[in-house]
Amino acid sequence: ALHDAGVTAAESDRWSDAEELFGLAILKQPNAAESWVARGITRESLGKRELAIQDFTYAGQLYSENGAMEITKQLELAAASLQDKNTTTKDGNGAGSQLLSGLLSTTQTLLPMAMKLLTPALGF
Repeated sequence: ALHDAGVTAAESDRWSDAEELFGLAILKQPNAAESWVARGITRESLGKRELAIQDFTYAGQLYSENGAMEITKQLELAAASLQDKNTTTKDGNGAGSQLLSGLLSTTQTLLPMAMKLLTPALGF
């Protein structure tokens, strides 16, 4: 229920509410990897990259423990992409386009996973 409420908040662009709801879902079910991924996506949307990286990394560990290696790999790629964005500097030498490219790369990496996570909650 809390995870679904977080999805609803995210769909309404209420990212702070979504982050809080996913956090509460994690407190109730700390081994629910999908809530860690959803909170990571939310945190990335809020510009909280370090926290998003932590969430994706932990979710990857949970998926790995359950043998879901493809999802683990996607989360590792997403975390690496966010880490790359953290080390990019804004000095007027194309860093803005590098940052945008990194954001698009992260989004493309996570989109299939996000759709799988959100679709059941939407009732499709």
